[in-house]
Amino acid sequence: MANILLINGSTHKNGFNSQLLQHIKTIFNELNQEVKELEWQNIPIFSQDNDYPPPPSVERVRRDIIASDALFFITPEYNGFSPGGLKNLIDWLSRSINPKNSRGESFIHNRITAVTSAAAGGGVAVRHTMEQLLTFIRTQVVNEHSCGVTIKEQDWANGTLTITDDEKIGLQRFVQSFLNAVKAKEAERFNPML
Repeated sequence: MANILLINGSTHKNGFNSQLLQHIKTIFNELNQEVKELEWQNIPIFSQDNDYPPPPSVERVRRDIIASDALFFITPEYNGFSPGGLKNLIDWLSRSINPKNSRGESFIHNRITAVTSAAAGGGVAVRHTMEQLLTFIRTQVVNEHSCGVTIKEQDWANGTLTITDDEKIGLQRFVQSFLNAVKAKEAERFNPML
């Protein structure tokens, strides 16, 4: 079974994107796919001075990423972009494994990735910018059936994310597309003639 990590771009423990992550986790479970959540929130701000060797918290996160097959990001939208902490995580992961080859394989290189968001307007802007970033750092971005969840007016008032039936269907299709890409990559690994 593929090793899939969910990455919460929010540090808000019960924020809208944390609630969306739980919904996404349920969809994966219903599709008989185990997932784990990456714990990354305590890593320091990236600095080349600390790149090789990295701080222990970064080393642990990098090991988790190396062991993974695919990464599913769930992130808020801050002014059209992902939160600074999530970008910082990606900066750490996009570094070359080999310090003597800056263009070599990174810790996140060639992973299957996807992005969703709970935000105003479904996070269209952050999904777009994240997909651009993930493509730039040489991951395989899945955006077929890409979708997000719009935070409704009443959600802001009560702190609970409302996911409509249409949004639920959209998320199920998106997760299924992501899983199809993961399974296709697995099949290719075991049978390179495919």
